[in-house]
Amino acid sequence: MTLFAQWNGNELKEEEEEEIEIRKTFCNNYNDVETQCNFSGCNDELCVFYQQVWKELFLEETGFTEDYFSKHVFVCFTGIAAIIQPGSAYRRVFEIQYQVRVGWAMVSHTDFFVIQHGDEPYLTKEDIKNKRIPFNYHEEITNHEIFKFASLECAMTHLKKQARVDNLCVSFVHYASGSFFLQANAFFVDDPDHSISTYLNLITGETSISYSHVDVFP
Repeated sequence: MTLFAQWNGNELKEEEEEEIEIRKTFCNNYNDVETQCNFSGCNDELCVFYQQVWKELFLEETGFTEDYFSKHVFVCFTGIAAIIQPGSAYRRVFEIQYQVRVGWAMVSHTDFFVIQHGDEPYLTKEDIKNKRIPFNYHEEITNHEIFKFASLECAMTHLKKQARVDNLCVSFVHYASGSFFLQANAFFVDDPDHSISTYLNLITGETSISYSHVDVFP
């Protein structure tokens, strides 16, 4: 406990102010959100073709130039999977995970689109474009001075202070509804069956904190 003085208009009196408890936490799944991911490239011609289709659509939808794309957008993973639903024909879907560099952060996102329905011919770029609902990037994605925090270290210091914990592991940075969010998690040292999940709005500094129970199986 600490004491502080308060003036009530007639006299000076001392009141107790409760110290903020900082809980001990631990984690071991730290993700690097400042360094671009590594990508070994597609392993077949179909993947190469649809990665190029994705890139062309991405450039059209964002207005990015080829030069800006090469410096700020990084592909992390590509894959083609079959989706089977009872009572309907299977579909082949192209999935791509990528990062966009904004200031000091690598902002993660996943995109996908159907490339084939059943045994029908593979879809063309125009087919995909006509049915596609593009991810709605706004001008914030190219504003490299938009963050409230000068570095990841500053952001994490603020987040730990708001969450009242001594340690958090970064999960990712993502973009939604015109804002950028940093997610970080940890487990409590004195209660490892419970975890804390935190979200920090990197533009406004607002935080969201939730707690959950982790089932431990024998």
